[in-house]
Amino acid sequence: MKTNCRLLLVLPILLVGCGKDVNKSALNQTRYPVSGKVTLADGKPLTDGTVTFLPDNKEGEQVGLSAIGKLQSDGTYTLDGGAPQGKYRVKLSRPTTAASSVAATKTAQAPKPPFSEAYLDEDTSGLVAEVKPTGSNAVPPFVLVNKTVAVPSPVGKP
Repeated sequence: MKTNCRLLLVLPILLVGCGKDVNKSALNQTRYPVSGKVTLADGKPLTDGTVTFLPDNKEGEQVGLSAIGKLQSDGTYTLDGGAPQGKYRVKLSRPTTAASSVAATKTAQAPKPPFSEAYLDEDTSGLVAEVKPTGSNAVPPFVLVNKTVAVPSPVGKP
């Protein structure tokens, strides 16, 4: 019993120590300024919420940190602290006004955002960007078209 308790005390320390090197290398990456704009399908700017850049590690690139920018009233954003060089998959958050109304009413279902929910996940948004160490990192505008999210059918059903 004492051995099991000691193991439970030591295990978290070992796990924390294992992740330090990965985090240090990600934190030491040079970050470059990144800005852009998000518009709805009708051309109006998305004026509330956040844009999140997540490293696209599918191509075996170095693991990096995600970067977030808050949308302004004209639909523009600037990533806080910039982002390291590399390719990114991008997702949007629900507008903060919708998120706060959910918290206030404590409803189980969040209000529908003014764009397709496919944009809430980097795997379904289809939004991508590349940050380069030279030149402008002004990302071309993201235009949110009406998308549908494919729902997988139950196993055994066509």
